[in-house]
Amino acid sequence: MCLVTGTFTLLLRNTFFRGPARLIPMRLLLLPWLGVVLSLSAFAQFGFPTQVQHGVQDADIRNRVAQYCRLDYLGARLTEQDWPKLQPVVNWPSNPEFPMIDVISRYEVDSNVTSASHGKWNVTVHYHLLGRFNMGQGYTTEVAGSVKNADFTVADSNGELKVTDADPNYPHPSRAAMLKWLEDQQAAADPGTKIIYEHAIKELSAQSGSPFGK
Repeated sequence: MCLVTGTFTLLLRNTFFRGPARLIPMRLLLLPWLGVVLSLSAFAQFGFPTQVQHGVQDADIRNRVAQYCRLDYLGARLTEQDWPKLQPVVNWPSNPEFPMIDVISRYEVDSNVTSASHGKWNVTVHYHLLGRFNMGQGYTTEVAGSVKNADFTVADSNGELKVTDADPNYPHPSRAAMLKWLEDQQAAADPGTKIIYEHAIKELSAQSGSPFGK
């Protein structure tokens, strides 16, 4: 603040204590300096404006979560072969184990981004469920209109946004991606568990996978 004040005072002296012939040119020269001084003063008190930066940052955070959701929707969480597609988006070293799979018709990334702590943000995703596949127990359909939320944490990792957590951390594939996974599991299953996948395929095939179906 002292540097800003001193600069402004010096400019005023140069303007008002020179001869009359130079008074108008010096005033013209003062105008751009006045803008700089005011900008420095505002920065000293408040820092650079944060609203625009905050808006851009929110969009980047939501886009990162949406990228995760899109890949998950296509089935990237279901197999180790597809897992590498998600690795650039998350900071997890490997695909987390999951006891449940939520099959969805669509998802919505919430517009609200909240700050969890320095360099971390939370975003909620709303999943429209078709049904749930419980490992070892099988598939159950959900009531029409069922929506389940998942809370995502995004963090700045060496200057790059990464998904660091999801609660619950279940896969959320589409109907088509889930049916493919079920068919692959059925083909490799022993006779005792094959019936679980057969039932799941039958139940899920009878449901509409339209994103507007729920």
